[in-house]
Amino acid sequence: MTIITKDNFNDIIKNNKEVIIDFWAPWCTPCKALGPLIEEVSERYPNIVFGKVNVDEEPELANLFRVEGIPYVAKVVDQKLVDSFVGFNTEDYVEEFFARKTK
Repeated sequence: MTIITKDNFNDIIKNNKEVIIDFWAPWCTPCKALGPLIEEVSERYPNIVFGKVNVDEEPELANLFRVEGIPYVAKVVDQKLVDSFVGFNTEDYVEEFFARKTK
């Protein structure tokens, strides 16, 4: 798991084909439940870079992705946002999200 900030965001996106970003905040109860689930599932996908963005500390990144609710999970492939979901989801859903192929 990588902590993503405005300082390392461009390098992470440019240097990795597929990145999944978990936008969260420490006060967000659903974020606290979803975060460990996403980390667990991410271990099954070593080819995907997994990162976290604290929206309180990185509002510019939250604005860039137009995050209106958290947890917000974004999939970036070849530097483009290709998929996302908002809110807590089951392990099966998170697994399917990681595995989902995009154009």
